[in-house]
Amino acid sequence: MINLSRGLFAGGKWNLGFAAVKVLAQRISGHIGKNLPIKLMTDNRGQLSASRIARTLEQCCAMALELHAQRKLGYLRRVVLASDLRWSLHEMGYPKDFVGLAVEGLIVELSRKNHSGS
Repeated sequence: MINLSRGLFAGGKWNLGFAAVKVLAQRISGHIGKNLPIKLMTDNRGQLSASRIARTLEQCCAMALELHAQRKLGYLRRVVLASDLRWSLHEMGYPKDFVGLAVEGLIVELSRKNHSGS
């Protein structure tokens, strides 16, 4: 008899560990919302320095790498993270080009860490 009480199929649901990734996406979008206000991004984009944007995105990458150190963020988890983060930032009102830049940079950094074995 197959024991379905543990592992991938626990409690009648697929248990792939996406809850932590979804929480991370919310933490990252909250961090971006706090450090790069939407009003500045949409109305006065020229007032934001490139270093402030880069520093904020680097802090977001550090949050993701912290989770990656605890639980490897493989392909499926990176897809869930990218999707949730993209929708969260979009719903907050960030411009499409910024959302794409933020998500792409995060996923590239995580992919680089996956391939380096860290």
